Amino acid sequence: MTEEDLRREAAELPYWQRHRVLVLVAGVITISLVLVSISIYLYNTTGVAQVDLTRPSLKLTNAQQVDIKDTAAAFPSTGNLNAKVMTEFKKAYDERAGKVSSVNYNPEALSDDSLQVFGPPTEPTN
Repeated sequence: MTEEDLRREAAELPYWQRHRVLVLVAGVITISLVLVSISIYLYNTTGVAQVDLTRPSLKLTNAQQVDIKDTAAAFPSTGNLNAKVMTEFKKAYDERAGKVSSVNYNPEALSDDSLQVFGPPTEPTN
């Protein structure tokens, strides 16, 4: 088979077969755009957007939060373990535990009824 034979065979191929790589890339881009559009639609309609703390509109809220590294006492992983260190640790631990337990948490917020985990079965819509 000569080079001329290969050129003649290539000329006889339909347009889409001669440019199949271009068609493949265009198809992949189209499919990805459709899937991204669907995911953005679901993101906005399911309520996840309201809970997402990484959104730029919530950056001010995130910036106002106190970094835990600034307020928590750091204890080295190496060193002496004596009564003084244990007393300091217990003091810092009790202070943190008091802050955590002082949060007014309503246990009803996670009940099955409020989460609607075991709601009545609904009829499928066709």
